[in-house]
Amino acid sequence: MATLGYNPRSGKTGIGVPEILQAIVHRIPAPQATPMRHCKLYIFDSVFNPFRGIIAYYKIVNGTIPQGRFCKIRFYRQRIPCRRK
Repeated sequence: MATLGYNPRSGKTGIGVPEILQAIVHRIPAPQATPMRHCKLYIFDSVFNPFRGIIAYYKIVNGTIPQGRFCKIRFYRQRIPCRRK
């Protein structure tokens, strides 16, 4: 089929998937974080743990959070320590 200009691709069987992923990695640039801006993140879920309190799960969109840094949540106007699991 490649002689006709058709390269088979299948997400179900995995045929051609590595080539597609390599093309995405090479063609789409990585996001660039600007160090002078504040860290931006999305909180997408939270759970309550009776021993640790509220645990928020988030995705960092721009910037970094160093270990031991405090985060400020605007809605609550409180500073909370940022920790990793």
